[in-house]
Amino acid sequence: PIIDHEHNNDEMSLCHALLRTRFQLNQRTIHINPSKTREKRLGSVFTSTLLATVKNASNRLQCINRCYSHKIDKDQLQFLLWKQDKIADEKPMHNFPKNAEWFNTDGKKLDVLDLRQKLVVVHFWTSGCINCHHAFKEIKEIEEKYKGKPVEFIGIHSHKFPEEKNSTSLRNSIQKLSVEHPVMNDLDKILWEKMNVEAWPTVILLNPDGNELFRWKGEDNLDAMDSFLEVALSMYQSNGSLKDVQIDKEDVGKSRDRANKSESLRFPTKLASDDKGNRLFVSDNGNNRIMVYDSKGNLIERIGSGEAGFTDGTFKNASFKSPQGICYHPERNQLFIADTQNHSIRSVDFSTNSVKTLCGNGNRGKDLKGGKIGREQEISSPWDLTLNPRNLNELYIAMAGNHQIWVLDLSSHIAKNLSGSGRERNLNNKAKMESADWAQPSGLSFNSCGTELFVADSESSSIRSIRLEEGGTRGIVGGDSTYPLNLFSFGDSEGCGDQAKFQHPLGVFWVSNETILVADSYNHKIKVVNSVERTAKEIKWSDGRDHSDLALPSGFARLGEWIYTTSSDNHSIFRFKLDEKRLERFIPKE
Repeated sequence: PIIDHEHNNDEMSLCHALLRTRFQLNQRTIHINPSKTREKRLGSVFTSTLLATVKNASNRLQCINRCYSHKIDKDQLQFLLWKQDKIADEKPMHNFPKNAEWFNTDGKKLDVLDLRQKLVVVHFWTSGCINCHHAFKEIKEIEEKYKGKPVEFIGIHSHKFPEEKNSTSLRNSIQKLSVEHPVMNDLDKILWEKMNVEAWPTVILLNPDGNELFRWKGEDNLDAMDSFLEVALSMYQSNGSLKDVQIDKEDVGKSRDRANKSESLRFPTKLASDDKGNRLFVSDNGNNRIMVYDSKGNLIERIGSGEAGFTDGTFKNASFKSPQGICYHPERNQLFIADTQNHSIRSVDFSTNSVKTLCGNGNRGKDLKGGKIGREQEISSPWDLTLNPRNLNELYIAMAGNHQIWVLDLSSHIAKNLSGSGRERNLNNKAKMESADWAQPSGLSFNSCGTELFVADSESSSIRSIRLEEGGTRGIVGGDSTYPLNLFSFGDSEGCGDQAKFQHPLGVFWVSNETILVADSYNHKIKVVNSVERTAKEIKWSDGRDHSDLALPSGFARLGEWIYTTSSDNHSIFRFKLDEKRLERFIPKE
């Protein structure tokens, strides 16, 4: 176990440290900034100190343990909260920066005084982090349960990547994630530093005086948060500390799950193509559907109702939730979909005009090995898909939620882990692909002979690959290949190996021989990578087009002589010919 020694001087901090060790501090579920967090192995000296402290605080420790074990003694939990409340003034919530930008507040800048006389759940997050995406589901469930009660939810967006603090990018992220509570853009991470936050995501519970009662790091804290809130609400209501005063909201993110009945794209992400049928498939992420066009932009088919959901059936009745990667199978005339927020793989059969689920059941899986069939196999946030050209029965999955690469056998419908332990790291292994580690893989592409799988490893900002014949992995460009835990080696520069820098790349596309394209998403650029020489160069468009046109490129497809790419935050699709380097907007006809 790893113990956080940042605050270990008092009894309760040590109890909390023990609990964070036991339940939360693992690199599979949270991001840890190595320049911020001090970690030490649990040594004999600290062990004796910890045991002595726990002995003196056994009642409180047992109470928290029961809470996490779902054997909750509410009287003991109330006693714990009462004791915490007595010392909470030692950890006040710092005021928000006066010049901070707010979303979902109807233009109002909030003050910490606005949060008095209510319980407040403060949620620190960053938009590109898959663990934060998972935590939002927990936050939304808590929000729904305590709706109409004196409980307020405040989001603090403290960026990892520079692009994430951009106001337009953040507003788009709020819409994509359907965030309806107030969100502050912690532009310079002032509040992050003042509140000693060390990981994304972190949730802090404040008492009615605006002081910290408890905090949780990482995912899977729903039951604990719910238990603490339930008892705290009862305790503070009984002593008259709470007053139900609501904050005015404009609901920037409220429209995310509404169906768009028009043909307009909304945050399109990944692409696939059918050369023989002259079809371009678009993952219309913001509208929870798949759109099919011909090369002239004529609409051929709309797949999905547009409502967020998890339903098989006809093209009109089927539903998805934030679909990402798509992959067309020419022999089966089927399209496979990474239905990301439904944690499932879906298939579209054009011979029957129907949608069915191949893998996953709508619940986020924590299985790191696999081996089950169909819906029995739970998976976690699949982000991209590709077929092995050497064996079209194998569908490869970028399992962003578990930081792994999986394979789904299309005949048996058995899904298994191929590479990655589940620890979030940039770690290669030349001989054993199963011993390599990944950091939110988000883009996949095979070479033509099916011997090498290229991976856009977004949180390490690197391009890597799996060599199937050799059985190992390698780093190609970007990231930090010398220190696997360094997920902060990003930037925007050409070069060789680690000298080349990307910022959260989401897409990769094999073109020919040693040439691959990279969607350098947060830099709004397309870069050409030589996989043999391990070099990266930015494409300079011949018409001098500004990079803002390609806001958040995410995926690629080739149809005829054109290469297509998405501009997700511009709700657009562009296409180009690599030899001409001329970018052209592809306009679907409504």
